Amino acid sequence: MISAEIHYVQTGFFHVVVFIKVAMITFLRQLIVEPVKIATAGQNAEQIFNAWHYGLLLASLLIIGILHKLVTSSQKKENDQEMSGSGHSTSESRTLS
Repeated sequence: MISAEIHYVQTGFFHVVVFIKVAMITFLRQLIVEPVKIATAGQNAEQIFNAWHYGLLLASLLIIGILHKLVTSSQKKENDQEMSGSGHSTSESRTLS
């Protein structure tokens, strides 16, 4: 995160992928911590386990994963276009459109 912020200050470019990855890590951590919390609680697991909460965590992780795939694939296409030497940079083609 800090290196992404330094890169933003130096170049002015904002990399959304970094923050998407941090969100994915946060949700993965929650998915790991939830069963451990239930196992160490010492109470009845059925009373503590909330299927809706766990399901929403899984659904959120799936959505963030899809978002990550979309963002990285669009960045890859932009990089491929820049490498092919299409004549216009991506920023110029965006302003012309």
